[in-house]
Amino acid sequence: MLYQLVKNKDGEYFVLELYKDQAALDTHFKNMGAPGAIPLEKIKEGSPLQIYPVVGGFLHEGESTVANIVTLPIAEGKAADFEAATIPALGAFDGEEPGTHAYLLCKKYDESMYFFLELFADQAAIELHGGGETFAAMGKRQGAAKANDRSRKAKFAMGMSVCTSTTRKVVAHSLTAKL
Repeated sequence: MLYQLVKNKDGEYFVLELYKDQAALDTHFKNMGAPGAIPLEKIKEGSPLQIYPVVGGFLHEGESTVANIVTLPIAEGKAADFEAATIPALGAFDGEEPGTHAYLLCKKYDESMYFFLELFADQAAIELHGGGETFAAMGKRQGAAKANDRSRKAKFAMGMSVCTSTTRKVVAHSLTAKL
């Protein structure tokens, strides 16, 4: 569904990939000569390959120029609270932000971390997203679910360049996790 090359400010490249379901992910791995996708629990922390189930989000057609990856550690036992605080905002972002081309909420298999994968048309779209009432309200609702210990801080890979000018053609508008 999505295969997007991006580059951070240090010149490191990343590929953001989104698959329809487990079968599509397995097919991708088989096409590379593997028997199928690596089981999520066997992927080591810090490995160049990371695979996360999608909780929800949306994709829009359009030419994106900026990509972000936001990593949020979650307090133990608070994953359901975090999802309940976040998922309602996804629909609002979808309707209010035409310059937000992808906004995907993913999670680590053990639910200790959540990730936002974001593609924006331009800097103005990012400012609209981050400066809106929906974003502020979501952040307040998420507060108690976020981990507070200093050893597990949020991480931000912001302002990455989208490396191609290919406009995505979206078939499905809303996404639900199938991995």
